[in-house]
Amino acid sequence: MGHLTETNGAVFKAVAAKDTQRAFIATVLSSLAKTLSANFPDGAEYRAERRAAGFQKQAFC
Repeated sequence: MGHLTETNGAVFKAVAAKDTQRAFIATVLSSLAKTLSANFPDGAEYRAERRAAGFQKQAFC
């Protein structure tokens, strides 16, 4: 029973760390997309730069 509790604790910590890292990454990507938007106000040029930066989804824009 003790081994199961230790395993569950380890899984919980790993999931919590993953969720924290995911939130941080989303913040960074959002900031990068907003910086691109500010530096390239023309819609077509912004979309080209966004694509060049690797953004394929609008979720972070």
